[in-house]
Amino acid sequence: MVSRNKVVNGRFQSLWSRRAVVLATCLAAWSGVAFSDIRAEEAPVFRQFQDKQGRTLEARPVTVSTDRRQLTIAFRDGKEATLDPLLLSLDDQQFLADWVKTQPAAGHRLQVTVEKISAAPADRVREDDYRMTTEHPAYRVTVTNLSRETLTGAVVEYYALIDDKVRIYKDPDDGEWDYSLGTRDGDPPPHVTEVQEIPELAFNRSHQITTRSLSVEQVAGVGNFIYGEDRLHGAIVQIRDRNGAVIGEWLSTEPGMQPLVWKTLAANGSDTTNGTAVSTRRTSHSAEQGQSVPAASVDISLRNLTIRAEIEPDPSRAAGVIASQGDGEIGWILQVVGSRLSFTVRAARGRTRSVNAVLPSGQSRYAIEAELSADQMELRIDDQLGAREASAGLFEKSPAGDVCVGFAAEPTLWTEDAVPPSYPGKVEDFRLNLIVPITVSVP
Repeated sequence: MVSRNKVVNGRFQSLWSRRAVVLATCLAAWSGVAFSDIRAEEAPVFRQFQDKQGRTLEARPVTVSTDRRQLTIAFRDGKEATLDPLLLSLDDQQFLADWVKTQPAAGHRLQVTVEKISAAPADRVREDDYRMTTEHPAYRVTVTNLSRETLTGAVVEYYALIDDKVRIYKDPDDGEWDYSLGTRDGDPPPHVTEVQEIPELAFNRSHQITTRSLSVEQVAGVGNFIYGEDRLHGAIVQIRDRNGAVIGEWLSTEPGMQPLVWKTLAANGSDTTNGTAVSTRRTSHSAEQGQSVPAASVDISLRNLTIRAEIEPDPSRAAGVIASQGDGEIGWILQVVGSRLSFTVRAARGRTRSVNAVLPSGQSRYAIEAELSADQMELRIDDQLGAREASAGLFEKSPAGDVCVGFAAEPTLWTEDAVPPSYPGKVEDFRLNLIVPITVSVP
């Protein structure tokens, strides 16, 4: 019989005394990975795990619990231990994420329907001889488990798309309704997307979600002449099992539109994707230390953003602001505070989030990267993940302040106590990259 040692509050009760090392396992939130109870059936692969204090222990992973709070490992002598998984190095975190993806999960038979619905009544406006209509379609996705085995730990992800051709808006000067053909910078992206967990589904049980709604606009004139109209393209749904493996994809395609293909959009650079209706456009801004990029030329609203730079600290004065953008109400700042790199985002009043990572000691130069997406913030140092936290979302509007390199946009608001408003060391190769969805043609 396999013997076990129980770990309480991150410490072994008896294992520590026999092995003068620590095994602690860090399972942070990995995007797109759903962990579940899995037992490896292949030839065992042993690894030198390392905790955050640098101590090591040789073992192999056996199971990871659904709630990500418990890891079972096995030693070469066949004994096992159950761990509170909150303490391992980032390298071991990545190893475990990759390991889980390789573990087999039982196949599932699902019945999935994707049905177009109206999420809200249409908005109708008349101006002179024009009739302007905005409809709000969405899709209802119903998942039914036809397998005898209960479906656990699965997620559903969807994209619903439109072919965006016209924009209806109220003129701020005269208060009258008007329209423009085509799209403009700052317009909402022509798709909605979301990832949702599927609750545990026993045999023949169903779960239903409704996608976020889209805005499909039409402008018509006398005799029903169409001046401009959007076209609803359709929706694609992907369901993945507890290991991140794709169980299947399902479509709802509008008449006259080409079917969407998930991996085609992924190949074109979209966030998670399908078809060739939505891709991404990357824009980049750079500046030297002590310079700024005018706010008028940088629109970060509804954009993922990545800030990259090379820094050389001043040995006598390490702290300071590397880059920032803010207008006194919203903004972001990347700075060195003591021995740590800190990235703070205030997307709106009351929505401030920070992520911090320790800078390795003994180095004279660092390649740093800060990233903001709709669901998370990350810091990377020398191409290694330093820290990851949940974000407060993307900016709904762009800050009025300039992008400042090497100093704070709003010193009294955006720097921590005792942090100089400028960086005393060197900031080189600064680049701000923005990712914005665009509409492209479907072959």
